[in-house]
Amino acid sequence: MEYPAGMAKVTRPKLFRTLPRERLFQRLDDMRMRKAIWITAPPGAGKTTLASSYLESRRLPALRYQMDSGDSDPASFFYYLAVAFDAIAIAGAGASQLPLLTPEYLPDLSGFTRRFFRQLYGCLKPGSVLVFDNYHAVPPASILHAIMRDALEEVPDGICVIVASRTEPPRH
Repeated sequence: MEYPAGMAKVTRPKLFRTLPRERLFQRLDDMRMRKAIWITAPPGAGKTTLASSYLESRRLPALRYQMDSGDSDPASFFYYLAVAFDAIAIAGAGASQLPLLTPEYLPDLSGFTRRFFRQLYGCLKPGSVLVFDNYHAVPPASILHAIMRDALEEVPDGICVIVASRTEPPRH
């Protein structure tokens, strides 16, 4: 499925002449029992290609989200994630019901985050993967790190989140 113009944040990367990395694919298969997989490597090492070619080779339903510094604004992050979710074929009933982050939710951002992601995960087919690519683009002081921590704590059995980043996961 193609996304509307301007949806680079959620467009599946095009793969050209990639070689299957079966040893790494097997490691990812083994790790998918966990709720989250963090892929860390320097620029150009193939993090995005690995994740994309793995999903393609295993024919896994996936929602991809390209992170950038604009995601430091929680309202933008939730908005674009909901738009991406509504645009994909793996979304089931109720997907368009994902809430927007409006001012009345800001005093309990953690609670909003947990409700949002419970609903999002609940609409995904079992075996689905949610990919957050370029996590390193989020500034170190961003509130998005707390949002992602809450989101990862809500991942149910049967769903896996893959994060690709040039940096290790934040410690807080």
